[in-house]
Amino acid sequence: MYQITGDEAYGHKAIKMAKNFIESLMIDRKNASSTGRTGMFAVWSTALCYDWCYDLLTEEDKEHLAYYMLLQSSYSEPGYPAIQYGVNYGKDTISHSEVNGHILEFQLLCGQFAASVAMYDEYPDVYNVAAGRILQYAVPAVNIFNRSATFTEGSAYGIYRYYFEVVNNYMFKAMGHENVYDDEGLSLFDLIKESKEYLKTDSRKL
Repeated sequence: MYQITGDEAYGHKAIKMAKNFIESLMIDRKNASSTGRTGMFAVWSTALCYDWCYDLLTEEDKEHLAYYMLLQSSYSEPGYPAIQYGVNYGKDTISHSEVNGHILEFQLLCGQFAASVAMYDEYPDVYNVAAGRILQYAVPAVNIFNRSATFTEGSAYGIYRYYFEVVNNYMFKAMGHENVYDDEGLSLFDLIKESKEYLKTDSRKL
């Protein structure tokens, strides 16, 4: 509402709510695949407040919100810095990969990336690591599959991850980049269309 009306009261209320929200969040560090993934939505919401109410934040507010965003990010699967849970981490490199693992979901592509953009002026290293991992590992892998008109997750589960790729792509575009993902992942819709045509031809193929 602050961005819409310009009423600073809304902005200060949002900052107060963001502080309470991000501080109160409780994540089971031993179950990052569940609570850690959900918790990154709190980081996302706090990042929006940090960005949209930036001109109302005191230096203490910035430090406070940044601390808790990074603290909660450390409990997620990518961790903070975002170097865990991927091709170079751990033994299970299949389920933990940037090709079809949780890295291609909200935790890194939206939650921590949004936080890194919001606090870039104060903590550019957060952005450099998060964006670096996305651009070095996730984007090239996704684009290979997009160019081949295939999608790693199929037509059902795939729509979930496709959404996060689109959001991540638009955040990059908002900063002046061209599409970092080829056709923004539209190969998923080609796959869905082909699947429907396939099922029409012979219902027994279900």
